Amino acid sequence: MTTDAATAKEQRRALRSLLRLLNNHRLMFTATTLLATLNQLAGIATAGMGAVVVGKAATGAPWSDLQSWVTALLVLVPITALVSWLEMWLVHDMAYRILADIRRELFQAMERLAPAYFVDQRGGDVAATAMADVETLEWFYAHTVGSLIVILLVPTCILATLFLLHPVLPWLLVPLVLAVAVIPALFANRAAQQGRTLREAVGRAGAETVDALQGLRELSMFDRKGFWFQLLEKRSQKLAAARVAFGRRDGLEGALAAAFSSLGMLTVLIAAAALVSRGELEPALYPACVVLAAAVFGPVTAVSRIVAGLGNVGAAAARVDKLLRAQPAVSDFPEQAPADTVAPTLAFKQVSFRYKTGGPDVLQDVSFRVEAGETVALVGLSGSGKSTLAQLALRFWDPTAGSIHLGGIDIKQFPRKDLNQHLMLVPQTTTLFHTSVRENIRLGSPDASDSAVTLAARAAAADGFIENLPEGYATNAGDRGAQLSGGQRQRIALARALLRRPPVLILDESLSNLDAETEAEVFARIQTKRAGQFTTLFIAHRLSTIQACDRILLFEGGRFIASGSHTELMRDNAAYHRLIEAQARAQQDESTPTTHLIPGAVS
Repeated sequence: MTTDAATAKEQRRALRSLLRLLNNHRLMFTATTLLATLNQLAGIATAGMGAVVVGKAATGAPWSDLQSWVTALLVLVPITALVSWLEMWLVHDMAYRILADIRRELFQAMERLAPAYFVDQRGGDVAATAMADVETLEWFYAHTVGSLIVILLVPTCILATLFLLHPVLPWLLVPLVLAVAVIPALFANRAAQQGRTLREAVGRAGAETVDALQGLRELSMFDRKGFWFQLLEKRSQKLAAARVAFGRRDGLEGALAAAFSSLGMLTVLIAAAALVSRGELEPALYPACVVLAAAVFGPVTAVSRIVAGLGNVGAAAARVDKLLRAQPAVSDFPEQAPADTVAPTLAFKQVSFRYKTGGPDVLQDVSFRVEAGETVALVGLSGSGKSTLAQLALRFWDPTAGSIHLGGIDIKQFPRKDLNQHLMLVPQTTTLFHTSVRENIRLGSPDASDSAVTLAARAAAADGFIENLPEGYATNAGDRGAQLSGGQRQRIALARALLRRPPVLILDESLSNLDAETEAEVFARIQTKRAGQFTTLFIAHRLSTIQACDRILLFEGGRFIASGSHTELMRDNAAYHRLIEAQARAQQDESTPTTHLIPGAVS
């Protein structure tokens, strides 16, 4: 199967899958289809009756013969306008209701797939699928599905009317009508491939634009704005080329359809004239025959144009369907969490993990246990698996082998939404939303009072700088927290987590942007806030923080190799001793404070 044919097949399957959404709107779909048919027939009847009036008047018919036709026209015109308005209203009402259904399913899919699925996806491309691609489907629901039914009904009625005027006339038109109807099928595979190319170009251009907007500061610092905007220009040129190719093929289809339509009308015009001259057709009906001959191609040509555009619509449908059908890295099996109170203990039992089948093991046979109320530091070189452990605990992924237990219960026994009530991860890089600082903190507990938000900010040592902001807690954090420094964003993220009061809190380099003094203050406040009642895991790099923890867990090359206090590990573990010495030498070369002893880049 060629690439074009495979693409067309994929898009047809995607469109068929989206037809199921019509099931929820069957009554409205039936009404819009009937109205579309009546609208077409009423418009054609108006034109046909007008042609009859012209024909009778031109042949000298008295007013008494014309009066009934004129009266019928006067009644039909407002009816046609009303039907047209009702059709446009209902068909777009239905289409936008379905688009809302699709977006709802997409957002549910994103929730189900996050975060693992989106590691390899570009945010701008996913956003283009959720917004631009879904909007493209409006054409399918509003102007395609019902029109395919109209094409069967309306031309059939017109041909039947022509048959009543003279049996020869419809048979002259049938081959040309079929030719117009077949044209889109001849170009279907090419249209599908061009549509896919166009939608991908739209997605890439959108993704690059989002990247540029989000990275303007970095592009400015490294004087790379020119380079990046040249890249955007290339993306724009490729998008323009894709649109031109799509339009060129679309234009050819339209030209062929117009040529066959004109040929059909000309054929009937000549044939009807011959019939009139032989006395086989009433002269007054001659204009009506020509009008009907032109009208029979209207629905066929319109649907041909719609089908011709299905390449673009089908590509959008395929991108939407791909996201809807994607399988999450983990699946919820239970519907309810264990009924008993869950102790805040966390245990890894012979856990191994690789991100991709056939890839290297990031973790190998890791086993350790963190007791309730403990504060534990996870240390090791970058790439030793510390952050991966944190993400596995939250079930971003499931272990390749082994198991993880919370309160003695396998975490797979918890629905993910319930697991998140017990475990909370604060990563090194966090996202703040374009709303107030207060609402960014309240994300951790939407029903929390203002006083609870303030207490959480105080526990994260964030209250001081927040109160000095222009509008205090009501200050807008800006796009992705752009109004705040890195350390301020981290403290707001920490306050957000503390507001939720999770039994097990994992801090993954979440204080890395703070100076040593501020980090020590934040650590002390966290310890006071949690007061040994909760379990806290630190992935940290400052010795002062690590030494204050109850225990240190050392990792190397994806393996857990030792546990103990700083003094014990320095005395008994050569790997830990080498780690400290290597970091100390690096810091001496950089003339940085020696309190920064253990590296902790995200693993």
